[in-house]
Order: sequence, then structure tokens, then C-alpha cells
Amino acid sequence: MTPHEVMTCFLTGCLLVAFGVIPGLYQGLVDDLAEGIQRFRDQISPGFPTPMEHTPIQKPTWLAGLGALLMVLSVLGYLSN
Repeated sequence: MTPHEVMTCFLTGCLLVAFGVIPGLYQGLVDDLAEGIQRFRDQISPGFPTPMEHTPIQKPTWLAGLGALLMVLSVLGYLSN
């Protein structure tokens, strides 16, 4: 792996850890996306029934684990060369 690829993987891992650890960051992103999709749907055809409210999801700690794994694997891939 080149240093550029290692930094890309490492920074992606850091971003995943941040989404998994910081409370509300992932949920806020999902809520904003759902709201944007709903607005778009309402603009296209306002006759569709409104969906039921969704239940809030838990903090995605698996994203933090995935990010940490990505960081470790990227450093191990760089050291193996």
C-alpha cells in the first residue's frame, strides 16, 4: 500500500469511529436524509399517504468497530510491504 492509500483508509476509519461514538451524529444524518426524501416525495405527488413515524435507532457502535478494524488493517497492510 502507498502512503496515500493508508491515509485514505485511516481517515475513513476515523470518520466511521466518529459516526459510531458521537451520540446523535449518525441519527441526525439519517433523519436529515429521510426528511429530504419525504419533501421530494411530497413535491412530486402530494396525494401519497404520510408514512408512520419511525422509531429512533440506537447508537451504531458497530460503525466504531468497523472503523477501528479498517484503521488497523490499513496500517498492517502498509507494514507488510
